[in-house]
Amino acid sequence: MRVEGKDIIEPKYNYIDQAYMCEPLTQDYFVTHSYIVARNGTIIFDEAVQKVDELGLGVLKVSTPSGVYALHKSGWKVTATSYNDFKVIGDFIGYRSREKWGLMTLSGLKITDPLFTDISKYGSFYLFNFEERFDVLNLKVLVNSANNTSINVQPLYTDFEFLNNQYIWLKTDLGEVVLDGDLNEVIPYNQQKISSTTNGYLVKREKQIYLLGSDFDTKISSEYLDIRSNKSLAIVRDSSRTKVLSLVSNKVLASADSARLIGDYFGEYFRGDSTFIVFDHDSTHTFINIEQLKLINASNSSQFLTVKAIENNKKWFVYDQNGVFVLEDDYDDISAVGTEYLVVTKGEKKGLYTSNGQRLL
Repeated sequence: MRVEGKDIIEPKYNYIDQAYMCEPLTQDYFVTHSYIVARNGTIIFDEAVQKVDELGLGVLKVSTPSGVYALHKSGWKVTATSYNDFKVIGDFIGYRSREKWGLMTLSGLKITDPLFTDISKYGSFYLFNFEERFDVLNLKVLVNSANNTSINVQPLYTDFEFLNNQYIWLKTDLGEVVLDGDLNEVIPYNQQKISSTTNGYLVKREKQIYLLGSDFDTKISSEYLDIRSNKSLAIVRDSSRTKVLSLVSNKVLASADSARLIGDYFGEYFRGDSTFIVFDHDSTHTFINIEQLKLINASNSSQFLTVKAIENNKKWFVYDQNGVFVLEDDYDDISAVGTEYLVVTKGEKKGLYTSNGQRLL
């Protein structure tokens, strides 16, 4: 009605949800006790309604005393049969019968029976869970199945990780693989350990490692007796030498007598009488005689490294994770506060610096 009380549309419904009272109608429909009505007044669902949820793609989930229906906003039921639940999964509709999920098209054509504990979508990948295992399919396979091509779901995988918004890492009881959106093996299945790096992938097989670029081409291949890695570096030891590999530039940084990793971004290696500290993005500093090293963790996952060396007059030199010099001081202790500050302690006194070395107190 108008504000002065004159009817625009004559009253005709016994019940309208309180949510519609004195509010503009912004949905494509409204719900009464016995109907769902389109904005033009057309009844699009004529059973008792308990609840209506919008699933997306123009589909409504309608809960009634007799069950749950999937309904297009046009008024067309996706299925004449009610189920326990519905959800939109990518370009399809998932339907639940008792405790199991199946998949159908938006037009109601069944792709799978309700056999799975869950069905979900990550990027271009559809995951079909069967208890603790799952299989991965894509849109093309599912559309072909809807067009009467037999679908083959084999729940072999036990774990997954979505990589760079376009690949998926998968693990079975025996090996690992990386697939692209077309389900091609860009890192072939093998008994191996695959981890992503800053600009590629590190693949560890029995006594052999491969450092791959972001396009999966092999940058380094090496035999090894032992391998350790952090976010920036890998240290590989074979029968004759130790190599320091960059996981950022995908190249060999040095051959060394021995080496070790420090925190997430640093490494230290020894060659002759010299000690080399390697930072993130391949920055390196050389020292003759290091007396002490200390790793400082900040709350935002950034890290600092403090070095006390004879050539530094036994002062502490502080570097950030990229090898940028921050400050030097003859202090007893240093710690990070939050993401922006460093606190130094000398005797009973404390000093405050910014993370780029500016003294505040």
